Amino acid sequence: MSQESPMSYYRKMSTFDVWRSLCIFKLCGSRSIVKNALTFIALGRKIVGDKITYALIKHSFFNHFCAGENSTEVLQTLSKLKDRNISAILAYAAESGLSDDYRSSPQSAATSTMYDLNTTHSLKTIELASQHPNNFTAIKLTALANASLLQKLSQKQQELQLFRSSSDPEISKRLSGSSASGELSVLTLLREAQLRPLFEGEQSTPLTAAESVQFGDLVKRFEDLCQASAEHKVRLLLDAEQTYLQPAIDCIGMDAMRRFNTGEGAVVYNTYQCYLQSTPSTVRTDMDTAQRENFHFGVKLVRGAYLVEEHSRAAAAGTASPLWPSKQHTDDAYNSTLDFLLSHIKPSGHQVQVLIASHNEATVKFAFDKIMQYGLERLANGGNVIQFGQLYGMCDFLTNEIASRGFQAYKYVPYGPVDEVIPYLVRRAQENSSVLSGGFKERQLLWTELLQRIGIHR
Repeated sequence: MSQESPMSYYRKMSTFDVWRSLCIFKLCGSRSIVKNALTFIALGRKIVGDKITYALIKHSFFNHFCAGENSTEVLQTLSKLKDRNISAILAYAAESGLSDDYRSSPQSAATSTMYDLNTTHSLKTIELASQHPNNFTAIKLTALANASLLQKLSQKQQELQLFRSSSDPEISKRLSGSSASGELSVLTLLREAQLRPLFEGEQSTPLTAAESVQFGDLVKRFEDLCQASAEHKVRLLLDAEQTYLQPAIDCIGMDAMRRFNTGEGAVVYNTYQCYLQSTPSTVRTDMDTAQRENFHFGVKLVRGAYLVEEHSRAAAAGTASPLWPSKQHTDDAYNSTLDFLLSHIKPSGHQVQVLIASHNEATVKFAFDKIMQYGLERLANGGNVIQFGQLYGMCDFLTNEIASRGFQAYKYVPYGPVDEVIPYLVRRAQENSSVLSGGFKERQLLWTELLQRIGIHR
């Protein structure tokens, strides 16, 4: 496999783009600037107005990290990526800017309309992604339903798991035969209208009539996206969220895999966060389920994005943190889980399909070595079984190296109107502050390229 120099991509950049990238990485490396970004933006709008503020953002941060505002700009970006042998994970990134309290409050007609609108945008995103082969789209379930509903469903699922392990004969009797399908999950029981009888007599409160309607709307919206993805031959990534929402997300993701991952390959991928101590066992359990029930197991493997929030939430509740105690523990969990997944990919049938989402150079090298060890080069070279992914605008040298080796390289590419994407940009900057502040190699490569252009050699 031919391999290009890490500098090859930067040599093709305009001098303005090289300089802009250096400035952006410098600013994003300041935790105080990232933390107070929304305050600075609000101040700019007050002093110079929306038009100038948004224009400055578009020609700096937005153009660096986003594909564009409309379909024309997005398709141009996708074409440029395709010219570099890089595919896209396309996501409509406009966020409402609503506070967490409002998002988690009881659903109103206005928020229901917002979720329907988000579904429409996501369907259009699937159509855009289908303009080039092998693309993904990504969705968060909190874009389709109220967070409080997902939290309640997650609590029910956790209670079911406790009931499953209970030695109480009465509980065991009620659980046996509680699901006609044989699967014990909140999603299955709600589909079969058996959640209330199961929980009668318990302290837990089952879903209200309004929540049951909201649940049905959520399932319908997500199924529409899965169906559109299958029809357009675009794979759908279900993004991970906070731990108090994740059990419901996992249930819905596994249910979608059962229904849509039975053809030639996976349509739906669920995301597994390796900073959670539970992830290694969860991956093994879910993979066993996929193999037993004969559907493709689609996995997006990440380290995790809500570290500060998860630690703070656990501390406030007086409970143990669900996260590993150190970055090294997380790195070890990521590598061991990745090794486990790759070791279960077979030359034919390949029921396991994995997207290795990481900006860590050592992790990517580890994956390269394991792919060679298990003889999976062909499946990583266009087989739609093993993929690598980084965020658009970050670690371009790493994405370029992956693509130059002939492996399937992806960029997570957000788009949407500038003013609506700003909350997303700030959130991603805060989630990835350690990567942005620690991107020494990328800044070094950019500086080398810039100095060479002005006649100074390093």
